[in-house]
Amino acid sequence: MKSCLVYLYIDGKDFDPETFNKSLDSNLKGSIKIKKIAEIEFSGKYWVSKEIQVDPNGYSEDCLYDLLKSYKPSLLSLGALKTKRIFAKIITYYSDSTSLSGYSFSKELLGLLVEVGAEVDIDVYGPGEE
Repeated sequence: MKSCLVYLYIDGKDFDPETFNKSLDSNLKGSIKIKKIAEIEFSGKYWVSKEIQVDPNGYSEDCLYDLLKSYKPSLLSLGALKTKRIFAKIITYYSDSTSLSGYSFSKELLGLLVEVGAEVDIDVYGPGEE
């Protein structure tokens, strides 16, 4: 059995998360957080989309594609900011080792990631890990 979340986050020296969040339709608004991890090169505030809980029988890759599609116009509007980073995040928790599986990114998903300039960040946790 697995549990999976997908979401986007954006940070950067020239990125203003408050302005970005205000520019979004109400159904796309996310939250503003403050970085507390010392090893990340950018500091300060960052923006996080709403987390999407993936159906246990579904595919996180499909949910990620749908999420990116919904934000695509807004993400493309950030194109001029050279010091911004857009991350597509997948977090998967497995309750037992028999349900482990990999990821398969379609050419459509890969193309969309490239088009909006997003990086992928995947965390996988096994039984008892967090």
